[in-house]
Amino acid sequence: MPFFGKGPKSPEGEKVESPQEKAQRIFKEIMNKVKNDLGSWAEGLLLLKHDAKYGIMTLIDGALQRITFFYGAYKICSEKPEQATKIVENLGVPKSEIAVCVAFLCHACSHQEVGAAVKRDLSERQGRQDLKSIIKSIIDFFGGEEFNDPNVESITIDDNSYKVVIKLKFLSKGTKYSLDW
Repeated sequence: MPFFGKGPKSPEGEKVESPQEKAQRIFKEIMNKVKNDLGSWAEGLLLLKHDAKYGIMTLIDGALQRITFFYGAYKICSEKPEQATKIVENLGVPKSEIAVCVAFLCHACSHQEVGAAVKRDLSERQGRQDLKSIIKSIIDFFGGEEFNDPNVESITIDDNSYKVVIKLKFLSKGTKYSLDW
């Protein structure tokens, strides 16, 4: 049994990264990009917990679970407007969470090591769930003025190109993401 901190070595004597270490490193790299774009509040807000033992592709599951949660809330509010006020009161900060999900997925798609696999996975999911349309519905609903958020002033999405613009309350310019998977 290897000692803590002692990993396998390559023939050249360099430490070899385990799949779990690699997944954790990539997850941190993506979250650091999200924090650089949106601020340090982003990391704790989404509550993405990466369990490295399940490999790299589980990196996107936390963001997709939040998107699914917000889509469920949107559907209930749309179908049962009488329950909308109660549901909306319990949501917390949907603009911030949606912004972090979009930023996370876009940075995961552009990551040098896993970007192609993430895009492929999202495209396959899109075929089953039409993920871009789901994200558009969520942003159109939760991006409105009635959703006060301490971090995000507005979040909008273009109808045709699926370009998302996130305007933070403490920055004058908007951060732009393209859902190009």
